[in-house]
Amino acid sequence: MAGSKPSLPRVRSKHFITKPVRYPVQLRFRTQALAKVSNPDQLDQALQIIRPVHRLGYGFVLLVVLTALLWSLIATAPVKVHGPGVLLSAGGVRVLTTQGAGRLQQWLVDVGDRVKPGQQVAILVNLDQLDALNRAKAAAREARDLYELLEKEFAVQDKAAEDLFRRSTQATEARIRSLQKLAATLQRRKEGEARLFKDGMVSGVELYDTESRLADTDNEIALARNQLVQLSVDQQRERDQRDQQLTDQRIKMMMLEREARDQHDEYERARVVTATKAGTIATLDVDIGNQVPLGQQVATLIVEGSRKLGLESFSYITASEGKKVEAGMEAQVSPSTVKPELDGYLLGTVKRVSPLPENRASLMRRLGNALLVDQLLKGGAPIEVLIELRPDETTPSGYAWTSGTGPDLQLQPGTLTESAVVVDRIHLISLLLPAMQYVYGWLEHR
Repeated sequence: MAGSKPSLPRVRSKHFITKPVRYPVQLRFRTQALAKVSNPDQLDQALQIIRPVHRLGYGFVLLVVLTALLWSLIATAPVKVHGPGVLLSAGGVRVLTTQGAGRLQQWLVDVGDRVKPGQQVAILVNLDQLDALNRAKAAAREARDLYELLEKEFAVQDKAAEDLFRRSTQATEARIRSLQKLAATLQRRKEGEARLFKDGMVSGVELYDTESRLADTDNEIALARNQLVQLSVDQQRERDQRDQQLTDQRIKMMMLEREARDQHDEYERARVVTATKAGTIATLDVDIGNQVPLGQQVATLIVEGSRKLGLESFSYITASEGKKVEAGMEAQVSPSTVKPELDGYLLGTVKRVSPLPENRASLMRRLGNALLVDQLLKGGAPIEVLIELRPDETTPSGYAWTSGTGPDLQLQPGTLTESAVVVDRIHLISLLLPAMQYVYGWLEHR
């Protein structure tokens, strides 16, 4: 009967004693519910499975699902390629090399020091070159000492020669004057004897003897005059010889001194390593005491760029991914000195993409760090991507960040980075159903 308590079925146990079967609590039905559904008058009514309050919940869930589906059809997600890199100033990196062979004696700077163009960075010592320089200086000193000695000695000789020439000239001139007087006397005697000879008072022998003596005297006068000229010639020749010897020694001295100066300049040039540009010392690659050959890299210098040019990010992406990158694409750069989950990423734009993969030589010219180059080449020859950072004067760093103002720091050249370049955008539904990407492509090309 309706409203009565339903009876429980009985089963026979192994001892043939019948007991009522009790169902679990969750399988029991309320008496009112059983009576309601068992009433023949209500069999034609619809069975209510979901209550109205539950319909509202299910409708909300369905709305969320439809909204998510519609959003996945419209919204897109970026496709990025990643690669390591480094921040560099517009001037790039310069490799400091030796101008000569030698042993590294002293570093004059340390990593992080700022240097000026032409500033000395390191000192080398080359004992063989130093010995050659000392020998050249000694030869030059000996040549100068000999020149000064000859100069003094020749000055004394010139004075003595001048005194001798003066005395010899005076003696010769005095003898010439004496001979001239004798010649004048003999000339008068000749003229007198000639008159007497006409009168027969003097014999021809006496006249001839006088004429002979006059001729001899004139000849002696001529010889004395020639001797006077010869004295002058001899003095000039000796003076010229001394001057020529002194000139030869002076030329030899000047040549040796010039050679010594050249060797000194070469030694000074070879023994120092100087900065070619203004910038910051990035690495010191040789230990003190090590022997280095000519042209050996000993340090790297990050060249200072003007504030207008600022910093640039050189990123290196694998060749397969790098070929997807084009100039003008958006990029995000994460310096190694910041936490991207807290500080965000630097915003930038791809400025240039190398047409060919980089080799070791080109990377060394750009970066000047063998360890970093070896690390970049582990995955094969990469593509160099130059990212121009977006300036923002309102941030502490002077560049735009995804997190607003970014961290409170100044970015330094040489900071390692990790870059991401957005090469494409894909609809979210394509992540679940890749075939949908072809549908979108077909729609875009219609």
